[in-house]
Amino acid sequence: MTNGPLDIEATNTTERRTAMTRTAALKLILSKLILRTTEEPDTGCWVWLGATTTDGYGEIRDESRSKKYAHRLALIARGLGLDGLVVHHHCRNRACWRPAHLTQLTNSAHSLHHAAERRREKTGETG
Repeated sequence: MTNGPLDIEATNTTERRTAMTRTAALKLILSKLILRTTEEPDTGCWVWLGATTTDGYGEIRDESRSKKYAHRLALIARGLGLDGLVVHHHCRNRACWRPAHLTQLTNSAHSLHHAAERRREKTGETG
């Protein structure tokens, strides 16, 4: 039978190993992203040159071979949680994964943003 502090120490060790594994996996994914990216000179977008979805979003496989969106991985690698949030591309380039071009929004805020963009385009407004 173990006492409380030993159990906590084991939990902390397990958590550290899990965090290190996650960090190593993210570093591997980021290195893959960097190798298959070009920077757009006019916009500064980091454009993913690998596989894309039919909608044009960059797609990469993680260590478990499941498909992930490049732009979402870029924000996760920066330590941002995306639970329940969508990623908005300020640059309007779906293949871009540059964190400075991305913002986390709720689904409703994202929908409102796009509706406002469509209205501006329709009326010819800028900004």
